[in-house]
Amino acid sequence: MWELKDSQDKIDKEIFERHIMWSRKSSIDIKEIFNVYGHTIYAEPNITNYSMGIDLGCFHKKNISKVPNPRLCALEFPSMRIFTQESLENPK
Repeated sequence: MWELKDSQDKIDKEIFERHIMWSRKSSIDIKEIFNVYGHTIYAEPNITNYSMGIDLGCFHKKNISKVPNPRLCALEFPSMRIFTQESLENPK
């Protein structure tokens, strides 16, 4: 898909944009960028060579949802340090 990024064709551009916006698990062909995404909840940050899922379900209430430890997660560039914070609004 990455080869479509500079295409002038409207359909190619739409395919590329849809792939970049929504392809959470097929990042192997996008070696030129590191994709950080959310909207797919993980118990811990999901890290691959080309992407990282950082949605740890921070909006869920602890002990009520299926999320074992809901937290906010952030990734710092370029150090790649991961920061997490438990919800201050939904204490244990």
